[in-house]
Amino acid sequence: MNIIAIDVSKEFLDILAGDDPKTALYEKIENTTEALKEFLQRHQCAPEKWMVIMESTGDYHRTPAIFFLQNKFPVKILNPILVNQYTKATIRKIKTDKTDTVKIMKLGFAGEGDEVSLEAFNNTSKELLICLKASPLKLA
Repeated sequence: MNIIAIDVSKEFLDILAGDDPKTALYEKIENTTEALKEFLQRHQCAPEKWMVIMESTGDYHRTPAIFFLQNKFPVKILNPILVNQYTKATIRKIKTDKTDTVKIMKLGFAGEGDEVSLEAFNNTSKELLICLKASPLKLA
């Protein structure tokens, strides 16, 4: 199985795609559905042969996760604490966007991450809870 490992930020996605972190293709694209469509068209990744794995990053991972799920790719989300622990466990403790994608890919090959569904991202109860936390009700 091939992996598309994504390090997510507000504006950009650092992507490492392949079956081996040492030889995988690295690319940096905008965090938009248009850029993701272009990426898939350029590299002709078929959902049957690829799995997508990314770190949970606030709401910034929602765009790529929903995009890949809508295109029938299996998607796994990593807890950022796990990626941080993996970084601390390495000898050099180097942290760049590209090295993060390598770590994310390795964790994907190790079977880490929780597989998610499109329904999980369309959970209105969770979004309602987020809205209430952002602006709590004031009782008179």
